[in-house]
Amino acid sequence: MTVNATTTALQASLDQMSQGAAAAPAAQTSPELADKFQSLMQKGQMSAPATPQQDGTAVASKLVASQDAELQHTVNDALQLAQQAPTMTMNEMSAGTIRMTLELASTQLDLEAKMGVVDSSKSAIETLMKNQ
Repeated sequence: MTVNATTTALQASLDQMSQGAAAAPAAQTSPELADKFQSLMQKGQMSAPATPQQDGTAVASKLVASQDAELQHTVNDALQLAQQAPTMTMNEMSAGTIRMTLELASTQLDLEAKMGVVDSSKSAIETLMKNQ
């Protein structure tokens, strides 16, 4: 697409625009609105745009805090099982051991999944930086 930017074309465009503005009926603004606009322009205070409160680390902090709480819960359960072991029957001890094994496996799987996301994000950013 080419634009004809000659002097005559520019002059013709300006003439056309001025005729269109003159031909259109001027919309009358009420004096109240004009006064309100004028007062806002005179006493309106310009302030700096508000910066966001979060810089993106809040999500990571929440993830780390939840993972820490989950790990601490698993450790507390393991300590509780160890303290109660002398008073447990063989069936109770087997059930407690199975429960702890499942809890540890679940916690480990959750941690590995989160670390996988972090590692893949890190690799993607490294690749992006190399390509730039």
